[in-house]
Amino acid sequence: MLFSEEYGITCLGDEEWFDPILHQDTLLFIDPFAVFKSNDDLFKDSYSEIMYFFQQAFELIASSGGIKSNLSYKKAESILLFPEVNALCLGYSKTRQGSGTGPKWAKTLTANINSIISRGVTHISHFEECAIDNLVNVLKSNNIR
Repeated sequence: MLFSEEYGITCLGDEEWFDPILHQDTLLFIDPFAVFKSNDDLFKDSYSEIMYFFQQAFELIASSGGIKSNLSYKKAESILLFPEVNALCLGYSKTRQGSGTGPKWAKTLTANINSIISRGVTHISHFEECAIDNLVNVLKSNNIR
């Protein structure tokens, strides 16, 4: 069954979205950079809202002193868990249950932000910076310079 059928949406053929088959996963992902470039009023402040969100997580981790048992650290880890609604079938899941980024990724992202803070960074200007530290660690562990 198609998304449009399940939710009673009439497609005119000129939509800027997709119509996934709901009983199987589709290897499609939302490109946040396309959203940021959109002229649609729905997305006009999306970049600043996302940056505000990540800055809040950054500040929680900074206030925790990097102590994983600290309430602020745990709260940051919790808000960095991004669930996915069921039945959209985006990604690589073997079920129809949306998984989003699970607890393992939330822990990794929190640790990456903590590592950035430990290097003296006090503010992030792009949310992509949160993943850069992980990439650096992977390269180092594989002796790639």
